[in-house]
Parts: sequence; structure tokens; C-alpha cells
Amino acid sequence: MAAIRDANARAGYENWPPKKATAELIRKQAAEHARARRTSKSSPPVDAARIAHLQQGTTADTPLARWRDLTILHLGYRTRARRSEQAAYRIDSVAFEHLEDGTEQMVVGKRTSKSDHWSTGREYVVRDPVAITVVRTYISLLAELGQAEPQLPLLRGITRWGRLMPVPASGTGMTGHAVNRAFKRMVTRTPGFDAKNATSHGLRAGVPADLAAQGYSTAEILVITEDWKSTTMVEKYAKAGLRRAGKDNLGRAQQALDSLVVPPPTHPAQ
Repeated sequence: MAAIRDANARAGYENWPPKKATAELIRKQAAEHARARRTSKSSPPVDAARIAHLQQGTTADTPLARWRDLTILHLGYRTRARRSEQAAYRIDSVAFEHLEDGTEQMVVGKRTSKSDHWSTGREYVVRDPVAITVVRTYISLLAELGQAEPQLPLLRGITRWGRLMPVPASGTGMTGHAVNRAFKRMVTRTPGFDAKNATSHGLRAGVPADLAAQGYSTAEILVITEDWKSTTMVEKYAKAGLRRAGKDNLGRAQQALDSLVVPPPTHPAQ
């Protein structure tokens, strides 16, 4: 309402529409939606098993597009990234480090966003060899095209013919909406994918769902991930993970509810 009133004021229509009447209209419409059960649908968690399944939806792409889409999957999951945060990745957001034991890790710097406010972000240490191979391969393909300078965006638009789209003067690559469209394209191409209403935001929920299925509590997941300040969303993701693992009925609270037995109704004598 504020945005519309501001636009109208700049067009010469001060104080239009009236606040009181507009607020009442919005309230009535919200009530109608609630009665019709038109509630918003959240994206289901895209856990490790679903990512493995979604990778089938990239096989028809050109090599550059395939490895880019795989990068969206693995970075979204490993860094619990919103689509806007993935779109903000630069080439220098990713660093590969060799450890003394001969293994390798990938350090990803992510600026975090919420309600259009950006923080300086945090670093994620990724030691999954599959994720490291995916991102390294994608960046190497960009390097072959001379497009791996540190300041360039990591996720880039690619034409249907596999050609990399140029970076505009603004210096941006894929938008958050483009990241989500790429994800949905993988969903439609993957036969038998079981997550309805899936969006790229589900990648952010994948790790909490997987950790809950392994037996970690909500409090432990908060400490492990350090991505959420409250338990509300983590509990939601955790419950989804437990249901998917077939463990949601094993909790103490559910056992207590299941112990409340109501006797069956008696039938009158015939």
C-alpha cells in the first residue's frame, strides 16, 4: 500500500488510495483467502537424496550449463543460500585449500540477505569432494572462456546453444529469479521427482532436514549450521526431514499422544 501511494504521489495523486479504505479491503481479501484455504505454500526441503535425483535433470544440457546448474544445487545446499545470495556469488567468493593430510576443502564466502538488508556475511568450509569437484569444474570451464576473473559473477546466464551471456555494465550475472528458474527447469526434467512446489529455496532447508533425520536435535542443528537465530524455521525443516525419513512418529511427544486411547463405541443389543 505504501509503494502504491508513493507512486501515485509522484504522479500527482497525493494521498491516494485512502489508507483506511485500502486497509479494510486488504483485510477482507485476506479473510476470503483464509476461508478458501488459499495459504502460501513453502518450498519443501531439498535434501541430499533429492539433490542426487535432481542431477539427472542436468544431463541434457551443454557442459557449461550442466556444471553451472550442478553448482547451484551443491552450493545452495552446502551454504544454505537463498537464491539472492547465490546470485551474489563472485569468482573470488570461492577458494580451494589443500590440507596437510592431503585432502582438500572449499571455502565459500556468502553475503547474507534478509528483507533487502545485506550483511558482511560469513564463510562456509565445504569438504565434500563431490561439491568441490562440481564447483572446480564449472570455474575451470569459465576460465577456458577467459571469464574467471575474481570480480566476475560466479553464476552466469547461458543461452540454449551453450554460449555464455556477457556481463552487463552493472557487473551482475544471474538474478535470483534466474537461479530459481534454472532450478525449476531441473525439476521438470527429472522424472519421478517427489517434491511438489519445490523451489531453489528448498536447498537452504536441505541440511537441517538431513541432520534431523540423522538424529540431531533442533538445538544442535542451530549450533551446527549457525544460519538461524530462532528455532521456528529449523523445527519446520527438521520435522520435514523426520517425516521423509519415516521417523516423525518416534518422538516422545507423539508417543505420549498415541498412548491416549479412547475405547470403541458399544453397540446396543439387537
